[in-house]
Amino acid sequence: MQDRTVTAWRDNLNIPCSCAEQTVSSEVYDENYYWEQDGPGGWRRFLETGGQQQTPGEGYLRSLGQLKDGMRVLDIGCGRGEFVLRCVQDHQLFSVGLDYSAAAVKVARDIVYQFGTEEQKTRMLFIRADAQRIPFADKSYDVIFSHHVVEHLYPDQLERMLRECHRLLKDGGLLVFETAPNLWRLRYGFPITRLAYRFLFLGDVYCRIMGVKEIPRQAKTSEDAMYHVGEQSVPSLKRVLQRNGFEFKVWVGLGTDSRFTREAFQKRFGRMGYPLYYLYYLVYGTFPFNLIFDDIIYALAWPVRSRI
Repeated sequence: MQDRTVTAWRDNLNIPCSCAEQTVSSEVYDENYYWEQDGPGGWRRFLETGGQQQTPGEGYLRSLGQLKDGMRVLDIGCGRGEFVLRCVQDHQLFSVGLDYSAAAVKVARDIVYQFGTEEQKTRMLFIRADAQRIPFADKSYDVIFSHHVVEHLYPDQLERMLRECHRLLKDGGLLVFETAPNLWRLRYGFPITRLAYRFLFLGDVYCRIMGVKEIPRQAKTSEDAMYHVGEQSVPSLKRVLQRNGFEFKVWVGLGTDSRFTREAFQKRFGRMGYPLYYLYYLVYGTFPFNLIFDDIIYALAWPVRSRI
């Protein structure tokens, strides 16, 4: 199961982004960035449980990949590397985590990698490399994941990354995307919901769910604006996948944030919990409203060799 070629690179493969074009600097993603981003489910909880904690979102994403023993899996923009670890824990497969941030790869190697058993470590690899120039052979992966990376890429960078994914995927291979925020929510959904929150009782509901004192004034914080330079809508993501030779399925989803379950609404709002939940689901979970109000976009894509 162990890949001998990759094993030879394990300790010294370190290919930083050498891009001269417009890009978000890899130095922005320092160790503080990865330590402070607790995320739904929680980095701290992951550490406390010795790498056993799984967020619902990660479980859902892996289910989309339909992973099987013997596969070769690549996680582009692996960050701290929890996803890679869970892949090798749940299946007898080989998994590579790639990130262009030196801090991400350091955290993944120094902490997450150590949570694996000795056998699992032979099936895990974390490398620093540019997603636009990935140092692996053609048709070498069964599944490629990329979650919450697309929004960090400028349009031309996304095009190049997709061409690399097309090159790397085996015939019949699968690309799995998760990206947020939804561009249409930023442009259209946020102004509408902010207006509704300001003049209806829903504003109080929002603040109580989110644990904030007031409704946000801007769709993106200054920190978001620094990182998020390439948000997509469902139509725009479909177009870029088609241009780069993929068949695809793209949709928006409610995500897996525990604050927005029916049980969470009932616990927080008592008798009004169910009606408020179904109002939330009507707006955020049903077509066509979800195209502009929902925040998370998912995509499955399959390479079509004859198109490029």
